[in-house]
Order: sequence, then C-alpha cells, then structure tokens
Amino acid sequence: MPLQFTSYDPDSCQLIGEPDLYGPGVRVSYYLFFFATLLAILTRILRERKIEPLGDCAKAINILTFSILVILIRNTASGSFAALEWFLTYPVILVTFISTCFALRVRDNAGILICFGFVLALLTCIQPWLYWSRMYQGSKEGCTVSYWFFGIRNFFGPTWTTFFRVVSIIFCVAGAVIFVFSVILAFFHLGWRVLFHLEDMEKAAQAEVDIIDRAPAPPVKKRKVLKLLGVAVLLFVGIVTMIMMEQTIRVNNIDLSSTPFDSTSQLIPFLTGLFSFLSTVWSCFSLSKGIAILVKKTGGYTSLPSSTHPSTTALKTFPSPASEG
Repeated sequence: MPLQFTSYDPDSCQLIGEPDLYGPGVRVSYYLFFFATLLAILTRILRERKIEPLGDCAKAINILTFSILVILIRNTASGSFAALEWFLTYPVILVTFISTCFALRVRDNAGILICFGFVLALLTCIQPWLYWSRMYQGSKEGCTVSYWFFGIRNFFGPTWTTFFRVVSIIFCVAGAVIFVFSVILAFFHLGWRVLFHLEDMEKAAQAEVDIIDRAPAPPVKKRKVLKLLGVAVLLFVGIVTMIMMEQTIRVNNIDLSSTPFDSTSQLIPFLTGLFSFLSTVWSCFSLSKGIAILVKKTGGYTSLPSSTHPSTTALKTFPSPASEG
C-alpha cells in the first residue's frame, strides 16, 4: 500500500489530504485539549493556584503531538505537500502547547514540561529546513493554493513566503533555546534529585509553605484581572487558529473522505481528547467544590500538597486566626 500524504490528484487540482495529521478526529481532539487547558488555567486563577486539575491531559497532548511530529517529518522526507501540512498542524499545536504550559507548575510537572520542551524544540528547529528547501515541494503548476487569515490569501504570495522564511529562522533560534533550557531543567530535576537527595529538601520547603498558608493572603484583585485578560487573549488566539485551520481546509476543498470520522485513526485521538477534557472538567469542579465546602465548614484556610489528583489528594486544614485566639 503506497504511503499516504497531502498531494494532488494526478489528473486534476484536487488536493488529497492526510487524515492522520488533520482529519476530523485529530482536529477535534486538539480543540478539546485547548479548551481543557483554558479551563485549568481559569481554575488555578480563581482558586489562587491551590489546585491543578489538568492531570493526565498534558501527557495525552505530549503523546499525540509527538506522533504527529513523526508523521510530519516522514511525509516531508517522502515528497508531500509539506508546507501546507505544516501550516495546517503547527499553529494549533503551538497554541495548545502554550496554554498547557500556563496551566502547569514547573515544580510539580517538571517531567511533563521537559517532554514538552523537547517536542516543541524539534517542531520549531525543523522550520528552516521546511521553508527554505521544501517550500514548493508537492505543489502543482496551474493549481492555486490558498489559506485563510482574516480573508482568503494566496499561499505562495511573495510577501507571505518571505514572512514564513524569516519567522522560521526566529522559531529555529527559539527552538534551540527551548532545547537547551529543557536539557538544563532535566539535569536539575533528575540529576540533582538523585545526587543530592532533593526529596528531603522539598519536604522541608513544603512544610514552610504550609506554615505560610496559615496567614491571610494579600489582595490580588489587580493581578487576577490581568491573568483573566491573558486568558481572554489566549482564547481569542486559539479560536482564530481553529477558524484558520477549518477555513483553509474548506477553501482548498481538501479531500479527507478516505478516512471518515468513525475510522480507527480518527476515533483514537478523538476519544483521547474527549476523555481528557471530561477528566479535566471533573477535576476542576470536584476539587473546587471540595475546597469551598471545607473552608465553609471549618472557617479556616486550606493547603493542598503538590499531588492534587482527586484520588490521591488529602486536604490539610488550618484554623483561622480568629479561632486560634
């Protein structure tokens, strides 16, 4: 069976798509991932970082994104319409990665963030190879390709081609920085933990944090408003990215009929995204409700340990200053 990738029909200008990269199940899964991360960010802001509900959703994003990266590299090396494939997949991956990083704390999720760093570094460092040596690979003379960005535009317009190439260099440098940072973070998180027994130091630090949590927190309304504004900006960028992806597929009439939504290659990512989203929603509301009820009953302050999975979380309560008196 020949390898399937984005290409033209030999007898026409009909584009044959690659469902494993941007089929309906894959697209919906990333949309669900994105909204799950936004919900997790909102929960952290409103609960002042006392809970972290994203859980295994971040791991699912890492696994699916790495799989897509492997397919992208394989297709690009095999002669696919590489620029179009990367244009359809890279923006939605990038915005999902950014929102996920905002939803996670480095201290509690260093391993996940290290994996994120390596995958994102690979995605960005490959950009110059794509846009400088394989920009027109897979295109067909006489066939027009367009993309949507607040209007329908020519994919190979000289201005945008130059823009893509310049941005690819910037992204490559940023990817190298992310890679170096990930290596350093991996060394500190794994190497020092083994060499210097950081578990004991972390326990002592956590004890100090628990003591600090007894004191009333200063007003942070202004900071919270700024964070909520950041979430609104991230939501806008995410929605624009989704529309850009859907409209680009529509205006080019990309044929994805070879792999329908109910096929295995679409159901697996879709169900992964769906259950990750539902798990995040459940964690947000169940943990938030648990904290609110506990504070209401005790009239005290609460502190959560670093592991905040619903099945393993044990809430610690401290008496309020009034009750101590």
